[in-house]
Amino acid sequence: MFLTGATVTASLRSIGGLLIFSLILNPAAAAYQLTYNMKRMFLLAAIFGVLSGWLGLFFSYAFNLRSGATIVVTSSVIFLLSALLSPKRKVKKGRIKPEAKGLEVKK
Repeated sequence: MFLTGATVTASLRSIGGLLIFSLILNPAAAAYQLTYNMKRMFLLAAIFGVLSGWLGLFFSYAFNLRSGATIVVTSSVIFLLSALLSPKRKVKKGRIKPEAKGLEVKK
């Protein structure tokens, strides 16, 4: 927790609050959507963070956009894709309560 606070404090002036918030939360949230395993989650979060930084810089250079905003958008797109493709979103058959379907439950 201390290292996270130190990173945010040191980077706030040079990078900006939105970029720091995006680079800390979006990769972790995207990784959480794709796996239940903590080791894989850490690995995926690191990969998503690096990928969003490099792709954001590439798109920024290619389309002459501001780099900070482009990195934030890239990170958000990665999160959106992982949320849409998440195996955690799928509802298992037979797990839906009868009340949710509008059926009466006899007690």
